[in-house]
Amino acid sequence: NAFLMGDRRDADIVKMVGPYFKLLFRALYKLPEEVDAAARGVRVKDIPKLVDEFNNYDTRYAKGAFVGQWGLASFSLKHGKAQQFAGLNERSVYLVCENLRHRVIRPLSLYPTEAEVL
Repeated sequence: NAFLMGDRRDADIVKMVGPYFKLLFRALYKLPEEVDAAARGVRVKDIPKLVDEFNNYDTRYAKGAFVGQWGLASFSLKHGKAQQFAGLNERSVYLVCENLRHRVIRPLSLYPTEAEVL
């Protein structure tokens, strides 16, 4: 995700991560697609793209607006888990999607209780 969130898009980056993402997305598309309410919690820290999301939250995440995520956005079907990732006393983005199209990766996860989806 660091490569996808960064500003660098030169040929060296594409050569380095392109084959990995090609395999990853081919595998993901073999999993069944589902639609559920899911949540995502992310601590902003000093990641430029997340700082921008945090500072422009009202317009970026207006109710009813289409939201596309850069990179791979992992969500949880358990909203409490997503709140834990966001942290209680930190700058963070907590996003709830009522109708998220996703692929269930719980059977592949090291932490199946998180009910993670991509």
